[in-house]
Amino acid sequence: MAALEAQHSEARPAAAAAVGEEHPAWQREWRANVFNRGEKDMQTRDGGRERAQQLGEHKVATEVHPSSVHFLQTRHALYVGHVVLAGPPSNNDVAEAWLTPIFADPNPCAAGGIPAHHVAGFALTTRPAAAEAVCLAEAKVPPLHTGDVAAARGRFCDSCGITSDAARLCSVFQAGAYKPLVRLESTSFIRVLKGPPESDPMWKSCTTPGAPVSLTFLEFETRKRYRVSGVICDPLTEGGFSVTTMECFSICPRYIQQRTIDFVCPAEEMPKPVAHSSLQQQDPSRLPEDLIEFITSRDTMFITSVNPELARGVDSSHRGGRPGFVRVVDKSKLVWGDYHGKGMFQVLGNTLICDKVGVTFVDFEHGHTLQVTGTLRVVWVDPKDGLDHCPRVCIFSISRWLYTEFASAFHWKFLALSSHHPVLIDTPLLHSLASSSVDSAADHWRAVGEAPLVKFHIETAWSESPCMKTFRLRMERPLMWEPGQYGTFCFDVGGAPFLRCFSVSSATRAVVPGAGSCDNLLGASDCVEISVKLQGRVTSWLHEHWEGSDGVCHGVEGGFTLSMSAYVMAQGNSIVEHPFSSWWKLLFLSAGSGVTPMMSMLRGIRNSLSGSLSIQVRHTKKMQPVMMQKTRRCPTSSTYTWSVAPTTCHSRLNGRRS
Repeated sequence: MAALEAQHSEARPAAAAAVGEEHPAWQREWRANVFNRGEKDMQTRDGGRERAQQLGEHKVATEVHPSSVHFLQTRHALYVGHVVLAGPPSNNDVAEAWLTPIFADPNPCAAGGIPAHHVAGFALTTRPAAAEAVCLAEAKVPPLHTGDVAAARGRFCDSCGITSDAARLCSVFQAGAYKPLVRLESTSFIRVLKGPPESDPMWKSCTTPGAPVSLTFLEFETRKRYRVSGVICDPLTEGGFSVTTMECFSICPRYIQQRTIDFVCPAEEMPKPVAHSSLQQQDPSRLPEDLIEFITSRDTMFITSVNPELARGVDSSHRGGRPGFVRVVDKSKLVWGDYHGKGMFQVLGNTLICDKVGVTFVDFEHGHTLQVTGTLRVVWVDPKDGLDHCPRVCIFSISRWLYTEFASAFHWKFLALSSHHPVLIDTPLLHSLASSSVDSAADHWRAVGEAPLVKFHIETAWSESPCMKTFRLRMERPLMWEPGQYGTFCFDVGGAPFLRCFSVSSATRAVVPGAGSCDNLLGASDCVEISVKLQGRVTSWLHEHWEGSDGVCHGVEGGFTLSMSAYVMAQGNSIVEHPFSSWWKLLFLSAGSGVTPMMSMLRGIRNSLSGSLSIQVRHTKKMQPVMMQKTRRCPTSSTYTWSVAPTTCHSRLNGRRS
């Protein structure tokens, strides 16, 4: 391994182990050049070059962070980006790029799935995202009584599945349910303990030390994902392969759908994977009708690209959207809009250097996969003309495909779409790319998927500080949320829709299990307030042109809520029996506009109590606690005055009608 690391010294030279500098010179130089020329060009054209550089230097490391080791080692699925070369490795002549999913093998068990003692169920909670907190606290939240909630489903927008039966009881499988798939022997050395099916292209690309690969680790329940780029150290065998890391970082969870595994096929009943290759047909680039339908009904795609100029040159990532966000043109091209992300362009930037790309779709309900390789072209357009009003459209020309049945023993259950997805829009640009046919399910899925969208009108606004305003939104119908969550809002700015996320600063009622009747866990109101800091194009427009403006709320989500805290869950029944007793204390810590969700939680606590609540506030002299001096409510609610001293204040919140 040491020899291999020295061979690829542009990422981690042997001198790295010298003198115990916290950030050695080689590492500082590497961070300054963390992006290749294609990525930099994309960032510059997007107008975010400086921000991307700061983000890359902060996020990207050469080794796995110790806090992420457990997450990687407990994955039961892995998505591997790799390249097949047209000649000897010294030529760097890329023939194909592929993305291969590898799924863990189930342990032998009785027919019918995993026995009950192998399943670690999430406790009954208001959201599947509660899994992590429940596991950390090792406690159960008191069961909810759903009668009143179920009756209200038809009246409330519940885009995150807060009240759905499927979302409220999720199953997570312990390590005993499947054989280990990943082991980290160090933070820079990852061993994958299983190889892909014998028909997979990985057997052509990963049998030589030094071959570049990219690994994507993802957990649908919590929307976590982590990415590693590196090189093959121990070549691929049936028992797996090993990778020396060169780039490691966590990735934005914005477009990940929530799913949970509800069945694992027993090992003795698992069929052998069956591969169907396009090489068996006359034109390997054309898709049959059943695979076109397969693609246009997916809400998730994995993608990989390559930069042959660098040893760490393979990048892979996840793409998500509403079902049908990928269209098929002329049965041989895939077209989709490139949604707004972190702006690092690590996948698309490579296409300016090498256009070879691989994409993969997974049938999560049945365990089948479709891998496609080809070339990608990115077209920059006016957002008004782009698919789904995106500023970039990706046009993927298919070279060949590989469809594998029974690739996975895991069967996932769909829980909830991400609220960040734009609405699907087929613009004339899509049809201009076609010479014969366009297969798009956008109209169908838009009709199905628009139900959670809620229109709103900006009713009024007021200044909290010179650079922050609070806006009161009057919703078309009651919206359901918990204090501390954020909403995804769509505004029409200059004729093009822009999606932005803002914390909800207002609150409804209880936020703590047991603080009242069980249905108080869920609050609903047709009046929502958001506090927006002036810092960009959309927020500038909102501050200046809010009067008479309308918009659409795509949903409210997020796990940063009081009921999700490990402390609250750990108290369990104690909170039910003694809500807000003398021992019950909370610490809120924030900086800048991060105070917004905490204000929402404090208001929610106040609204859930019949008596008074003692609050102690501490702040630095540089902070001007304007938002805490005066909080305005809807006309039918109470107004509370917060007396804040320059150092410390100890006041009681007694509601006063306004």
